[in-house]
Amino acid sequence: MPLFDKIKAQAAQVAQMAQDAGKAGQAKIDQVQSKRQLDALYRDLGAAVYAEHIGEGAGQSGVEIERLVVAITAHIAENGPDADDDADAASTTTTTTTSTTTTATNSEPPKASYGS
Repeated sequence: MPLFDKIKAQAAQVAQMAQDAGKAGQAKIDQVQSKRQLDALYRDLGAAVYAEHIGEGAGQSGVEIERLVVAITAHIAENGPDADDDADAASTTTTTTTSTTTTATNSEPPKASYGS
């Protein structure tokens, strides 16, 4: 029976590791969602301030700005000020692409040559 006990202990250990990984994954998902919510609040605040600044605020922009500031403050109080630092690295990827434009001087399509 010692072999069976070893297998049983290893299975329990693997199950615990899988459970821990699942919890860590869920925590990361929650963190990314929290960052997206905060980003949306910041974006809306910026749009409201800009609309007020250029005079497009419908008279309610001051109220909207105050509502957004309160929502941002509450979000940070609930999730912490650094809740979005790790999520920022996970959700941001930098991609650099280079494109080359070729201008054809002949309007005819190239002719295919078969054989030699």
